[in-house]
Amino acid sequence: MLEDMEMNQTEFVDLCILCGCDYTHSIGGMGPVTCYKFMKECGTIEGVLEKITKSNEDTNKKRKYIIPDKFQYEESRELFITPNVIRDKEELEKMIVFTVPQEEELKTFLLAEKGFTEIKVTNGIERLRKCHKQKN
Repeated sequence: MLEDMEMNQTEFVDLCILCGCDYTHSIGGMGPVTCYKFMKECGTIEGVLEKITKSNEDTNKKRKYIIPDKFQYEESRELFITPNVIRDKEELEKMIVFTVPQEEELKTFLLAEKGFTEIKVTNGIERLRKCHKQKN
């Protein structure tokens, strides 16, 4: 896939973040085709952001793309490239204990610290509530 797209792993990760991921907000007005085109032109998210910023500053042009205030692309890139994972099965199994979700703490963490949208968090918590007592 990387060969067909003529990208390296880092460029592909940047493309995926631009197209939209769970770790940050997307740039308004940009779809996958535009993201790919910009990545081929600019090579990095930073280059794409610079291009968009210059375009948005041109008073003769309409602002086509909106960069969100909480566009946490650097943190997202880090999570994709070096994920924080536990590989020891026994250690992991000790940590996995299913209890009633601590809703307020979960909301605070996901909204304030991780930048998720409120509707996504609320819907996720509702799904947790519904499946709490189920086996699967």
